[in-house]
Amino acid sequence: AGVATMGDAPNFRVVAPAILLICFIGIMNAYFFSLIGRICDKTGATSYRQAWELTVGEETGQWVASVVAAKTLLSCLAFSIIVADSFQSLAIAAGLENLTRS
Repeated sequence: AGVATMGDAPNFRVVAPAILLICFIGIMNAYFFSLIGRICDKTGATSYRQAWELTVGEETGQWVASVVAAKTLLSCLAFSIIVADSFQSLAIAAGLENLTRS
C-alpha cells in the first residue's frame, strides 16, 4: 500500500502535496495544543479534563476523559497494525517468510 504504489522514483507532483498537507496538519495541531495550554494557564487547570470542567461544566468532564482515553487506545491500535504490516513486508523482502506465518 502507500509508498509502494509510487514506484521506484516518486513523482514530485505526488510528493509535494503530501508534504504540504503534513505541514498544514502539523501547524494546526501545534496551534490547537497551544490553545489548550493557554486555557489551562488562564483557568489554573492541570489537565485537559479539569480545563473542560472549569470552562464547560463538571457534568461532562467524565465524558471528555473517556473520549480522550478511547482515542488514545485506538491510535495505539492503529500504530501497532501499521508497524506489524511494515515488519511483515520487510521480513518477506528479506526472505524470512517463516516469520510472517501465524
